[in-house]
Amino acid sequence: MMLEDLRANDRRHLDVFVCILLLSALLIALAVAAFWPVLRNGFINYDDPDYVTQTPQVLAGLTWRGLAWAFTTGWAGNWHPLTWASHMLDVTLFGVSPGAHHAVNLLLHVTNTLLLFFLLKRLTGSLWRSALVAGLFAVHPMHVQTVAWVSERKDLLSAFFGFLTIWAYANYAAKAPHARRSTLDVLPPYLLSLALFALGLMSKPMLVTLPFVLLLLDFWPLQRLQPSLRSVSPRILIEKLPFLALSAISSFVTLRVQQAGGAVATLNALPLSARLANALVSYCRYLGKLFWPADLTVFYPQPANWALWQVAAAAALLLAISIAVLFGTRRFPFLATGWFWFLGMLIPVIGIVQVGAQSMADRYSYLPFVGLFIALTWLTAEMASQHAIPRKLTFALGFMLLAACAMASNVQTRYWKDTLTLFQHALSVTPDNSVARFSLGKALAEQGKLNEASYELQRALQIDPGFAKAQGQLASVLADEGRCAEAIHHYELALQSDPNVPEALNNLAWLRATSPDPKLQNGTEAVRLAQRACQLTDYQRTVFIGTLAAAYAEAGQFDAAVATAQMACDHAQLWHESELAQKNKDLLELYRAGKPYRTQ
Repeated sequence: MMLEDLRANDRRHLDVFVCILLLSALLIALAVAAFWPVLRNGFINYDDPDYVTQTPQVLAGLTWRGLAWAFTTGWAGNWHPLTWASHMLDVTLFGVSPGAHHAVNLLLHVTNTLLLFFLLKRLTGSLWRSALVAGLFAVHPMHVQTVAWVSERKDLLSAFFGFLTIWAYANYAAKAPHARRSTLDVLPPYLLSLALFALGLMSKPMLVTLPFVLLLLDFWPLQRLQPSLRSVSPRILIEKLPFLALSAISSFVTLRVQQAGGAVATLNALPLSARLANALVSYCRYLGKLFWPADLTVFYPQPANWALWQVAAAAALLLAISIAVLFGTRRFPFLATGWFWFLGMLIPVIGIVQVGAQSMADRYSYLPFVGLFIALTWLTAEMASQHAIPRKLTFALGFMLLAACAMASNVQTRYWKDTLTLFQHALSVTPDNSVARFSLGKALAEQGKLNEASYELQRALQIDPGFAKAQGQLASVLADEGRCAEAIHHYELALQSDPNVPEALNNLAWLRATSPDPKLQNGTEAVRLAQRACQLTDYQRTVFIGTLAAAYAEAGQFDAAVATAQMACDHAQLWHESELAQKNKDLLELYRAGKPYRTQ
């Protein structure tokens, strides 16, 4: 009899193992079906130049010098050295082939999907519910932006390390009750969890609220906390302190870097009341797109203001859901974990501290939506069980839901084919979108369609007259058309709106230093502008250093011009910018002869 029981138990384990393999294969197939078009997509001109295509430190591939740069730079307004290292590795392995970079994004997303599936199975013991949550994570259209945008590698990496952090923490939690007997047994998984968390923060600092998520998991499904919270062990709180310390350090570094890079410049432009209002409404907009992911776009403009009734309704809805979740905690503990996971993980990017000009972003839902997927999946399964709904019917409905999401994501992924397609779609969703107009105008200018580019940029400025980058791009178009005096005027307007736009500073300095028209030449101003551009970019851009050399030459400071041109040559050689190295060598000889450079 005992032998038969063992054999039956072995068969059950084998059946579970086979189910896990089949479900894993299904999850992979769904993710690939949803996102395979990314393999044919190119780079876009929105952030991709800063992360890959125009950053020499990345284009040089993975080197020790590059890694040192990654850990010490605040380039693009962020400090995420592992993300930089990942992009560098891609360049080393594949060059600047967009398809390969997109393939790595897709591979990371598939890996995250499987990690989430195995993690939930490990935490809850529920196979089918875990698979459905992982399936929703794999194919939900709100996750297209994260997968289809090369610049969002940081989201994928942070999620990867975030899931591994939770896995190691679960192993620690399982051993924690026996820690008194064997501290050495419990310490390794705890330290591993802490180390993985640090790696996640070095991929993207949005993980700063993960200690809060660990506390929620202590409540459910780990059951280390009771609903009353009256008998909370001090150990459970104390063990979160190192995690909180890492979060605090990451938050401090991120804020300083973003302030230095101008990413939080809009903080002073939006009053706290407006930011709070947008946060409340955005929470509800995320909920709406969870259930009906329509009209998705790369950029959601910040409205002038939200109507009072909209803010009040959003606050009432969030409060009502929170109260309902708290009252249902004893019966449905998973609701509290899932709902507050969603609320908590969005806090860093909900806009209370405004980073950038967007009101919300699809990419911000990548990890927070996991909480909602958990809450809704477990609640639906409980309701189906209580009402004796046949399991085959629930399985069929679940698969239909996943298939529908996969098809919608496949369509959405195709909009990321290139810059023109992406931002034309954005304008079809949000016509008064100055960022979309600007990016579309920039892409048209790069294709030599200057009249069309000028039209889009002027439209962007009609929507947002203070949009410094659009003003600067319009100036660049005018300069390409040979209308240098008008270009200078628009560069000056751009710098009046934002005096810290490096490209506008550099380009205006170049015109003032190299124009053949004596009326436009101004060496003193060129030096001031070029110096500021180099300071803002930590003397890391060869083009800007070369402009400073030209400005010194125009001002008659030829010793400084020679020294700066040599610096530009050295920097170009350091990062393998062969064309710039040759150009600056030629200019160096000109400055040594005591002559300024003049454009034709």
